[in-house]
Amino acid sequence: MSEPNKLNWAKAIVLIAAIYGVFVGLIVFAKPELLLFGNASTPFLLILIKFIALLVFMYGIAYYFGSRDPHRYWHLILVGFIGKALSASFFLYYSRAGLLHPKFITINIWNNIIWVVPMAWVLYTCRTKPSYKHMQQLPEDEFEEEKRNAS
Repeated sequence: MSEPNKLNWAKAIVLIAAIYGVFVGLIVFAKPELLLFGNASTPFLLILIKFIALLVFMYGIAYYFGSRDPHRYWHLILVGFIGKALSASFFLYYSRAGLLHPKFITINIWNNIIWVVPMAWVLYTCRTKPSYKHMQQLPEDEFEEEKRNAS
């Protein structure tokens, strides 16, 4: 696959993750009881679910910026990838221990597991780009260059 084609795929994958994160974050924030599977709710549990929904929403925002230039903003994608991989690991651990409702697998598959491989590929693609100019440039350098050009 050519470099421009890889970049287009990487941008598309991260943009889809961004849209998904924003959409799911807003839906769950508005209706946290969707994740209770018929169990009784408590104010604390609803607040905790809303907090997690805000994190999912914020991941979506970060993924949006990462989708604009995955090579430059690979670190935003990496943070999301780590979150997805750890969430999937925690799910496996707690489901084997019998501490999670079996229906929770649906949420975990859609919210974490299906994103691990595509995000790993995006990160691999970003790290194997022939030119790392964007990854090594410091924001201060850009600011100084813009100041010089404006003068």
